[in-house]
Amino acid sequence: MLEIDYSKDSGPSTRGEKITYYSFLVLMLLGFSLDIATDYEPGKLAAIAFLVAWIPLTFIHELGHAIAAKLVGWEVKELVVGIGKIMKEFHFGRAKIELRTIPIGGYMLPDYSEKNWGRLKSAFVYFAGPGIELLICLPSILSSASINLRTRMAASLN
Repeated sequence: MLEIDYSKDSGPSTRGEKITYYSFLVLMLLGFSLDIATDYEPGKLAAIAFLVAWIPLTFIHELGHAIAAKLVGWEVKELVVGIGKIMKEFHFGRAKIELRTIPIGGYMLPDYSEKNWGRLKSAFVYFAGPGIELLICLPSILSSASINLRTRMAASLN
């Protein structure tokens, strides 16, 4: 099996790269803040809310893959959230878990020791990431639909 060494991924390492990275980050946050402060609209907070929600959703997504891999009998070697330099590394059982600098993606690396039903198991593990997010969002979607339905029914009665 092909082994890929992701431990060599790195973020900004030289002084110039760090200055550029953090300057860009500060300018983006300053731009968001000034835009909201000068002409506040609740819709403008959507971008910030999206960015804040992205980090736990990425972790939950990768965790969904890992849980599905365990359910089909595969060992989870590694669970990584983010790209760039490793900020925090710890072990959960035999799985190595890494949290990296920029949490825009991730991966879960299983140990494919068993070959029975390989494609079906792979598909189950593949769809488990988005599936767990849908399960988490389902109550809010259903409650929103219920509120919308009640509002329409009340309006039709008047």
